[in-house]
Amino acid sequence: DLRQGMLAELFAIEKSPGLTDILEKRADIGFCLSKTSMSNLHVLSKGTSSERPSELLSLKRFKVLLDKLKDYYDIIILDSPPVIHLPDSGVIGRYADKVLMVVQMEKTQRSDIIDAYSNLKQSNIDIGGVILTGLKYYMPRSYYIYYYHMEMEAS
Repeated sequence: DLRQGMLAELFAIEKSPGLTDILEKRADIGFCLSKTSMSNLHVLSKGTSSERPSELLSLKRFKVLLDKLKDYYDIIILDSPPVIHLPDSGVIGRYADKVLMVVQMEKTQRSDIIDAYSNLKQSNIDIGGVILTGLKYYMPRSYYIYYYHMEMEAS
């Protein structure tokens, strides 16, 4: 997410140099990839803030960079800003084998989910699934009663 990327803070790594610096030819990839405390996980932060994130992601350099990274990594996860109102996700999605939509329970409106899905599909982006965040654990009362009675019978 070149607009409000949070990976640097999440993984306690330097924000710059990062992806924008590579795409604007200010830094080499070797100086931008950061090791994390998790083994075999490297992070490429967003880098220096840019006034034109969608344009940077549309550059051929971005595709070349991803192809280069595929030579070294089995899995590459790309983060993007929300699909609605910003073109970045559609641009990034063209380079992904699969796209996972992230939906925040009780916050994301159903109409926004439908619009986002439609926007991605119109761009011929393969949606592999949905990740639900903020999901609260819920066990219907009938399951609880069944489980409780089974425990009582076993005692």
